[in-house]
Amino acid sequence: KNQRKTSTQGEDHVTTTRAATMGVGSSKPHIGRWYDAVINSEETDLFFKDSSLDDDGAKQIACALIDPQCPEIKLLCLWKNRITDKGAKVLFRVLATNATVESLTLNDTRISVKGAQALAKTLKINITLTSLYLERNQFWNSGAHALGKALRYNTTVEHVRLESNGIDDRGAVYLAKALQSPHNNIRIMYLQDNNIG
Repeated sequence: KNQRKTSTQGEDHVTTTRAATMGVGSSKPHIGRWYDAVINSEETDLFFKDSSLDDDGAKQIACALIDPQCPEIKLLCLWKNRITDKGAKVLFRVLATNATVESLTLNDTRISVKGAQALAKTLKINITLTSLYLERNQFWNSGAHALGKALRYNTTVEHVRLESNGIDDRGAVYLAKALQSPHNNIRIMYLQDNNIG
């Protein structure tokens, strides 16, 4: 009994330390309903669609993903929530070195240019993500520029959805350069409902 308690305390210390390193904080901000939902999941695909999930919820999910007790999550769907750049940055920092999540859905959130730039940094490191669903955010040309540069050398992403992100011809050029790169593996990129052409 005492050994189990000591082991748990050790795991908590590791998680808290890693969380602090990732920018989540060191006072266990991860404890909450979203953290519990991830840790206690019996599924590899998590759907939190239209769940009033905010930046704190995104941080809880980020902390859960680096917890040793976290199941091997393959799909993370956070569609239509109240996540802003602040929460997205923390989540992206964790995903940079995550080795299980293959599909990420963050469409219809409140992520803008800074969030897109943070995602771009993640894509320069991550070697697991294959699908990105990012429709109806506010990435604009600056976000498209950052993502385009990152995707030129990312070898795992195959599907990207960027509809309705305020991207015009200039942003499309940045993304086109990524598609022309011999280093990437992108098969499909959706850009409908932007200001292109």
